[in-house]
Amino acid sequence: MSHRESRSLAHNEKHSDRCHDRWIKSRNRRSNDPSNDNEASWKQCGGCRYYVRLTGAFILDWGVCSNPASRFDARARFEHDGCEVFAEASDGWGNGYPVRREQAWAWFCKRTVSALTSLQQAMKMGDHARAMGLVTYLQRAARTMELRMSRLGELGDIPPPPLPEVPAELLDTHSTRVLADELRRAYTTAVAVDRERNWYPNGIAETIGDILALVELDLQAAASPNEDIGPPGGEP
Repeated sequence: MSHRESRSLAHNEKHSDRCHDRWIKSRNRRSNDPSNDNEASWKQCGGCRYYVRLTGAFILDWGVCSNPASRFDARARFEHDGCEVFAEASDGWGNGYPVRREQAWAWFCKRTVSALTSLQQAMKMGDHARAMGLVTYLQRAARTMELRMSRLGELGDIPPPPLPEVPAELLDTHSTRVLADELRRAYTTAVAVDRERNWYPNGIAETIGDILALVELDLQAAASPNEDIGPPGGEP
C-alpha cells in the first residue's frame, strides 16, 4: 500500500459520500414524510443539544447521538434525522460548530456540482424519478445552506464564490444543448408535479427554471458574443 493510499479518509469527500449512502439507510425518519407532524419537521438531530457533530468531510451532514435516553445513543446520525427524545439546543443548529464560511461554501458547491452531474446523467437516461429526486435534493441543500449561513450571521452580505469563467467555445456545445432540452422537459414535468402538490410556483419547478435560465443565457451569449445580454423578459 502506498503512502497516499494509507492517508486518513477523514477529509476525503468520496469516502464521506460512500458512507452517507450506507448510513442514510438506517435513518429513523425522512424530513419530507407527510406523516410527520409539525414538531417533527423542526425537531431534527442538528438542533438537538446531544448531537455531537463529526469533523472533516462529514461535518456538514453527520454527527453522533450522545443522548443516553435515545435508542440511537452512540450512533452516527444524519443531521436531518430525529427521534422522540429531542432536546433543543439553546445555541442553535449544529451547536455552534466552527466552520469558516469559505469552507462551507466550498463543500456546498462541490456537492451541488456532483448532484448536477448526476442529474444530467439521469435526464439523458430518461430516469425521471431519479432526476426529480436529485432536484429535490438540490433544492433542500440550497435551503439548508441558506439556513446555516443565516445562523452563522453571515447571510445577506456574503455572496457565494464566483464560478470559474467558461471559455466562449464551451458555451454552446452538444452537451449544453442536450442539457437545455432535458431541463425544458424536466421543467414542464416539475410544473405538473408542483400543481398536483399545491407547491406551484414555489416548488421544484422554480429550481429547475433557475438552472435552465442560466444554461439558456450561456447559449444566448455564444450566439451573440458581442452583445450585452440582460435579464430575461427585457427587464432593465
